[in-house]
Amino acid sequence: MYKKLGKLREDVLSVLWASSDFEAAIYEALAMIGELFAASSVYLTEISNNKVMNIYFWKPEGSTGEPIEQTERITQDFFDKTRHLIGDKEILCLCLDDTEGSITEVFRECGTRTVLLCPIRQENSCAYLGVSDSTSCRKDWENDEIIRTGLLTLSKVIGTFLLKTRYTKRSEQTRQNLEESLHASKQRTDTANALLDGISAGVIVVNIYPDGRANPQYGNLGLYRMLRIPRTAKDAVVPDLNAAPLEGEYFEDFFANIPEPDYSRVRREYKAGFSKDHFTVKKYRLLRGDGTYVWVNADLNLRESTPEYRTYYATYTDMSEEHYLQSGLEEMLAREQEITGKLEKANQAKAEFLSHMSHDIRTPMNAIMGMTTLAKSYIDNPARVLDYLEKIASSSKLLLNIINEVLDMSKMESGHIVLAEENVDLADMVQGVVTMIQPLLAGKHLKFKARNNDVAHEKIISDMQRLQQLLINLLSNAVKYTPDGGEVLLEINETPSDRGGYARYQFIVADTGIGISSDFLSRIFEPFERVEDERIKSVQGTGLGLAICKTVTEMMGGQILVESEWGKGSRFTATLYLRIEEEPIDDSELAGLSVLVVDDDEIVCSNTCKRLTDLGMTAEWVMDGKDAVDKVLQAHQSGRDYFSVIMDLKMPWMDGMQAIRLIREKVGYELPVIIISAYDLSEQMDQAQEAGVNGFITKPLFRSHLVYKLKQFLRGNRHGSPTVRAEQERHYCGQRLLLVEDNELNREIAVELLAATGTEIETAENGKIALAKVQSSPPDYYQLIFMDVQMPVMDGCTAAAAIRNLERNDTKTLPIVAMTANAFYDDRQRTKEAGMNDHLEKPIDLERLYQVLHRYLI
Repeated sequence: MYKKLGKLREDVLSVLWASSDFEAAIYEALAMIGELFAASSVYLTEISNNKVMNIYFWKPEGSTGEPIEQTERITQDFFDKTRHLIGDKEILCLCLDDTEGSITEVFRECGTRTVLLCPIRQENSCAYLGVSDSTSCRKDWENDEIIRTGLLTLSKVIGTFLLKTRYTKRSEQTRQNLEESLHASKQRTDTANALLDGISAGVIVVNIYPDGRANPQYGNLGLYRMLRIPRTAKDAVVPDLNAAPLEGEYFEDFFANIPEPDYSRVRREYKAGFSKDHFTVKKYRLLRGDGTYVWVNADLNLRESTPEYRTYYATYTDMSEEHYLQSGLEEMLAREQEITGKLEKANQAKAEFLSHMSHDIRTPMNAIMGMTTLAKSYIDNPARVLDYLEKIASSSKLLLNIINEVLDMSKMESGHIVLAEENVDLADMVQGVVTMIQPLLAGKHLKFKARNNDVAHEKIISDMQRLQQLLINLLSNAVKYTPDGGEVLLEINETPSDRGGYARYQFIVADTGIGISSDFLSRIFEPFERVEDERIKSVQGTGLGLAICKTVTEMMGGQILVESEWGKGSRFTATLYLRIEEEPIDDSELAGLSVLVVDDDEIVCSNTCKRLTDLGMTAEWVMDGKDAVDKVLQAHQSGRDYFSVIMDLKMPWMDGMQAIRLIREKVGYELPVIIISAYDLSEQMDQAQEAGVNGFITKPLFRSHLVYKLKQFLRGNRHGSPTVRAEQERHYCGQRLLLVEDNELNREIAVELLAATGTEIETAENGKIALAKVQSSPPDYYQLIFMDVQMPVMDGCTAAAAIRNLERNDTKTLPIVAMTANAFYDDRQRTKEAGMNDHLEKPIDLERLYQVLHRYLI
């Protein structure tokens, strides 16, 4: 329908532009509208002073119509009874079934069931373009925005030409009145002038002499008003009382008020026109007395011709309103074309997206199904089955990531995403992100640098899930598009903000990857866009990650920028304004202690030393392991041992592990040594502890992590953590859980996963059964409830609220954890409001499950 309306608009424009007969053209236009809208009638009604002045009426061939007098009476009656409903509306749809009283009567008299009406307001008069249906209530006219907008556009097009016709008629009427007045008698000049002064158009009478002189005879009030110049005398003329040579002062003065590009054309047409009995100079600008311009049409007619002179009267019609209406119409059409182009482009992008999604979803699905089949075939070969299961798990995570991105983008585009306001520990959040990204870095042997530049406020109020999503999307993209052996950088900056209680944070992710071409940079944050490059065809993705980053950043009141050079890498900078929380750390115990920082990244050395100095400590730094050993030995020999050494793991020439072994050989094990690294330390953990490492911190280094670790050494705890991720206790014998899940397969999976923890598990198929089980159980019978949210009979939120409202003490503190596929913030908020303690998303992540059990059962 959208394309048909566009074609109709162009056809109507073509008919109205081409025809010199407005009535014939308007009837042809109404017929085209009637056929497309499948209307019983189409009409254009002109109203002046609340009276019907003119009706253009169309009905399909073969339809019977009323006499014109009856049509005018019915139309007047319809207008009188519906005028209050129209008001200032741009478009109005009325249906007989929705009317009452006198309006119902006039509908029945018209034989109409539905009317779609567009007012055309112009100066002191107006018109209406309407379509009607006599057989049914047209819900498509009432509800289809494309149809309503289409008729509204057509009303503006027709309104422009209607206004033009009115001006033409007025000019013609003026000319006729002037001819009648001048022909009647020269003695009635005063009467003629009075008549001319009474019309709104500008009129000038001028004599043209054989020698080329021009002598203006009279200029009416309308001309003075149009040009906004004072009329100094009753008989003043425009522009000059004195005759002037045709090529001289008269034209020079007159045309001086016409700007280019109109000047040359207008001057040429006037000069040629004075040899004719009638000529017209169309649409040009005249400078007015107040410095503005007026658009005019000039129509000149020979009034009298004598051997002495030729008298012309010129009518100037103000075309400004028509011009601006036409310009507005052209702009509107241009905007519509632009919108159409964007819609077509969006549809094409979505079609391409569906094609990509079909491939991207089928790829992991094919792997899952294929590996499942293979696992069944080799069920007696545990090694093979384990390998297949690991590949199934990897493909499942990829599929889940694709689905999450699509759902996220859908919610963001619909405006249904609400940002959480929760306490966020920036240091822990960033460390979690780095931990998640480390396996991807290791898989491609990428060098990773992580820097914290002057982050003074680590406690903030924000949406942690969205912050994590922003950083993970940017970092995972950097890893995906950087070839093996390349480099990825994460940099975090904090600067003051002029907004009270907020700080300005910059999260920068840079890489040495393939880069982005200049023509794609302008589209990189648009949904579904993916760069076309043979080198990355194997890289899977939806084309939504960066669009989500942009939306998240803007929702947080910030912006995201990208710099890139094709073949050399990219740099993304997300700037956010985050609410800060002041949380002073007591670091007075550390004042005066000395620390040696060792890292091959000078910026990390400088930033870490500054952070230590801010704690009141003294700090030195070196950039390789050999210098570190020398410094430690010198300090020990002089009796000024360092309090601690902070050592990077990976350095050229001599890495951190070698340096630590030498330090232990030369000065013993009393000096605490902390290993810092942006890489996964789990594989080096045993080796590091054997070498004498006392603690581990993941880059980027935050002040709170440094203070915590250094204070451990101050209190004599020099052993550090035995592992990077301490294995949590996973046996909870004697603890009883209630699992509430309506889906039998999901219930079976959850029971199997929980059974491995040693807990006793009872199940319920819906919230009503779960509530009954809790009610009938003795106090403290259950230690934890896992509650699905969407269930028949009684949903999880209703059940949780009911359990909390039971008249017994144990249910007020009984932990209830949502175990649901509803993963958005508003879903988490609903479960929280229902009284649940935590939110565990499906599919279940084992590590996250163990964390929840550890939190509530120990």
